[in-house]
Amino acid sequence: MAFHKTADQLHAIRQLQLAYQKVAAGDTAVTDIAIAGVGLKDQITSVIMFAAGVPSDVTSEASVTSAGNIQLSTTDSSGNTLLVTIAPFTGSGA
Repeated sequence: MAFHKTADQLHAIRQLQLAYQKVAAGDTAVTDIAIAGVGLKDQITSVIMFAAGVPSDVTSEASVTSAGNIQLSTTDSSGNTLLVTIAPFTGSGA
């Protein structure tokens, strides 16, 4: 029996295939953090902050603020390292 994927499923698979990660230096809350290549329609799928080597998930407060920049809404990540995973906008799907 063949399994047929819907257009939305194919779009989600394509986004995951194109996802990429960037490492960035943190900064104060609501300050632009440069992430080369990120666009306004891209989706941030995760942001892990490493403070003294200890990871914490700050994805819920991350947003793309302009082409090439993200911000964290409340966490001061100064002096810490961020691992940002981005699924680029592909121009189709839901």
